[in-house]
Amino acid sequence: MDSKPGKVQPGGPGYELVYGSTGVLPYLLSLTPSNDLTATFEAIAAHEQTLIEPLLSYLTDPAQEAKGVRVVGEEKAGLSRVPTISFVVVGEKPIKSKDIVKVFDLKDGVSLWV
Repeated sequence: MDSKPGKVQPGGPGYELVYGSTGVLPYLLSLTPSNDLTATFEAIAAHEQTLIEPLLSYLTDPAQEAKGVRVVGEEKAGLSRVPTISFVVVGEKPIKSKDIVKVFDLKDGVSLWV
């Protein structure tokens, strides 16, 4: 190889990525006082539940159902449910997913994907 980058990175992952990944475990361990991965993942799961419970409660409210809101998948919060929530708006006044995302994109601190 004639170029230095080719000699240093012969088709493998970049050194920045490899070195940066060394911080993942210390970060995860720092999330709980016990410095234990099991406790960390339990804390993450508990926090996810505090985030999804109010949203699922809102989306499954009979008033929203009357507006055509339908949750895709499990409608109840719980550790067996992943914290990703998909929903559609159908009926007399359907809304396209892209239009919902546009509204949330205008708000700070909220991210949605279609």
